[in-house]
Amino acid sequence: MASTKRRIQKLLVKYLKKTGRHNTLKVLLLDIKQKDTKSSKISLSFEIWKAPKMINLEVPKDPVSKKKSKDKKKIEKKKVSPEFKLMATKFGLPKEHLEFFFNNREFFHWEMKENRIIHCSEAYCNFTTKLEKNGLVQHMVDVHNYKNIPCGEEDCKFVAYSHKSIKSHYSRFHGTGNRAPTIDPKYSCKYKSCSYQCKDTYGLELHSRIHENRLVSCAFCPYRSTTSEKMISQHLLTHFDTKNIKCELCSLLFRTQDALNRHWIRNHTKDFTCSYCSTSFLNFTRLQRHTTTCAERLKRLER
Repeated sequence: MASTKRRIQKLLVKYLKKTGRHNTLKVLLLDIKQKDTKSSKISLSFEIWKAPKMINLEVPKDPVSKKKSKDKKKIEKKKVSPEFKLMATKFGLPKEHLEFFFNNREFFHWEMKENRIIHCSEAYCNFTTKLEKNGLVQHMVDVHNYKNIPCGEEDCKFVAYSHKSIKSHYSRFHGTGNRAPTIDPKYSCKYKSCSYQCKDTYGLELHSRIHENRLVSCAFCPYRSTTSEKMISQHLLTHFDTKNIKCELCSLLFRTQDALNRHWIRNHTKDFTCSYCSTSFLNFTRLQRHTTTCAERLKRLER
């Protein structure tokens, strides 16, 4: 029995290493170590890093399954209080983002009118301005060259808000960066020029929004999101310099889970192995540079 368990553990470790699931591998090794310590005091010859705290993210679900939990979600969702709505009107907060301000109200000093400012969302830009609707639009146009750039592909009405946005759109939506079809897809895109497939109607709806340019806009700058209100909430955190996601190892705070993940890889891991070809590197920068040109990665994207 014990030998069979060990054999399964070894197979799992080998599989996780081969597929590049390094964080999952660390958690597995930690679990094995804890169980071995209870049965017999055996110490491992290598260091196990503590895994970062898991953050619960909102995952889009099929509308059919959403009906079942509709009442439950209504109970869990925090309702914006009438008092907060009055205060929001007083401070000139945009109605479309009231839920964001209410959920993050502890990070703002509402009684100090002189501190009502918003930050530019571009990296390394320290520009701030008065909190008002469309307050950052002119700055983004003049300084960061934001402008409407329509997609030129067939059956796509998407309009990007910047050069970076259109580049990302072409790569992820039309190019080799587009993700592979879902396993056992049930739904296909209605546009003949598009081969996108997914497993539920909600995923298909999100995809169609990009084709038809049905986007959610930021009230302060030209930024637009094609996903959910969760994405807008993450974007708004940059406008108010709000950091509420904490690294469990060094206590540094970050605005988004993606920022925490990048920090974790750069500072709290010693494993810099390419998940596509298993080549190892001395640091994250070299691994990142290699990944963009990795032959194995490009082969998979072209399939």
